[in-house]
Amino acid sequence: GDKTFSDFAPRLTVDYKLNADTMLYAQAAKGSKAGGFNAQLGLDARYLTYKGETIRAMELGAKNRLLGGRLLVNLALFQNDLSDLQLSNAITFTNPFTGAVTNDTAIVNVGKARTRGLEAEVMYQATKWLQLSGNYAYTNAKALAGTETTNGSVFGGNMSVAGFTLQRTPKQSLAVSAGVDLPIQGTALNFVSRADVIYQSRRYADITNTTWADPFTRLNLNAGVRGKDWRLVAFVRNATNDKTPGNAFRYFDAGTFLRTAADFPTRLRQYGLTGSYDF
Repeated sequence: GDKTFSDFAPRLTVDYKLNADTMLYAQAAKGSKAGGFNAQLGLDARYLTYKGETIRAMELGAKNRLLGGRLLVNLALFQNDLSDLQLSNAITFTNPFTGAVTNDTAIVNVGKARTRGLEAEVMYQATKWLQLSGNYAYTNAKALAGTETTNGSVFGGNMSVAGFTLQRTPKQSLAVSAGVDLPIQGTALNFVSRADVIYQSRRYADITNTTWADPFTRLNLNAGVRGKDWRLVAFVRNATNDKTPGNAFRYFDAGTFLRTAADFPTRLRQYGLTGSYDF
């Protein structure tokens, strides 16, 4: 069969310049993620298609230039309301050709959710050759209504997801960096270097918050030289060799009939050298 998905996605932005260095703004928008199809043979008709996920977003913020433009400070408050939230649920179905009973997953529309929080961005030109920057976000992402069938198949009834934290959404995330671009005395070259520290709090792998990846902190470093139109830089990614998984996922093992969790292993320390030339 076929099914058509359509959406109207308006956006309205209003801004007000408080003075030469401060702008206030408000924004409202509507958007969507398209619906789709689950293609397994033998699916119950209710699982064949799923509706588009819709979002209504609001944001209030301020953009500020301070210290003669050397310091930029941007702040924002946001709220996103989601309807027909799309999630992957475990299902059981019978293959019409082989008669085999199969356990698999299908995307379904679970219910409603809301994310709200704040974001802050700071950039500071400390000297001609040193730039400091940082980004922080706090996100409270909760399901408001709906049921999840995976737990229903295990515990004997669909489980309400209201109040649970949405998957793969850290409550807190932080990134700070320092960048150097320093002329090398007596040459036409510059010494360039950058250090980045990235932090994320716990990220849940499933809507009922039974599986998660622990908080992590990563340190990335690079240093090198550049000329007028070329650059040669050595780098170290995950310099502390942190082994905390970046994420996790939950799945239903058809062989054991047990729900199982697995981690996505992170990339361990990496070294390398990059070069570029601008033509």
